[in-house]
Amino acid sequence: MNSPHIVAYDDASYAADEAVTAARSGDFDRADDRVRAAFAAVRASPYHTQVETVHTLGVDAVDVLAAEDATRDSVLPTLEAFRAAVELCHVRVHADARSA
Repeated sequence: MNSPHIVAYDDASYAADEAVTAARSGDFDRADDRVRAAFAAVRASPYHTQVETVHTLGVDAVDVLAAEDATRDSVLPTLEAFRAAVELCHVRVHADARSA
């Protein structure tokens, strides 16, 4: 059975992937929505330091997406870093569940 943390990180991982995909296609509004959804999914995480990284990168991502001069080239590095941070939490929660 999936724990609430596993489900949250599954949701966050999918949302972070969708944010990058949306930004690649130039849909920055959708990317912004997906960044916010990913962060909302990890708020109750047991991994404080990693969640702080996700939060910082999420705030950065929302900022670059909102910039008037935002381009795919300017937003993708931040979104990819955000996605990687979410994925680290996602991997950790699954590893913890397997070892429990």
